[in-house]
Amino acid sequence: MKKAILFLLIVLSCDSKQQSNNYKILNFKSFSIQTPNEWKKIELQGIDSYVGGLVTKNNDTITFDMGYYSNNLEDKMPIIMDSVLWESTSVEMKENYEKEGFVMVKDFQKVDNDIYRTTNIIWDTIDGLKCKIKYPIIFGKGITGVYFDSISQNNYNMNKKLRLSGENLNIEEQNELIKAIRTIKFKN
Repeated sequence: MKKAILFLLIVLSCDSKQQSNNYKILNFKSFSIQTPNEWKKIELQGIDSYVGGLVTKNNDTITFDMGYYSNNLEDKMPIIMDSVLWESTSVEMKENYEKEGFVMVKDFQKVDNDIYRTTNIIWDTIDGLKCKIKYPIIFGKGITGVYFDSISQNNYNMNKKLRLSGENLNIEEQNELIKAIRTIKFKN
């Protein structure tokens, strides 16, 4: 029994060493992140913030924006409209509503809004900072990323923020991105 446990521990420790060899740390100006070896760092040009990105092994682009006005990865919920109100709406307005993704239902009060949700949101702490992690319910359809609301503050009490995200990632790259997000370390 002791030999079996010892063997299992040796195998597991070898596996973790093998796994760490498949990853590298990429250093950016304000933070570092551990990614799969195949991912590459790219520099992008920003106007009022520090921007950059990563290219995955499938050539998907993951971008980041660090500044005072970075996107907060807000989830855009569809507007749900009762059929009675829908019937009294003009044809032109109906066309606009359909383009905007409005949802028409028979009885608004009996609707569970969660059935129209397209993403999951997790609030977590990474490197001591509160953040929002977002990923689509259906793999390959939507944004996977992280948003930090307050990395630091300037003299005008404005918070510096970070948004790092990719869109329509396959299941493997979505999972790799979420794993990488959890390794973010900020530089002072």
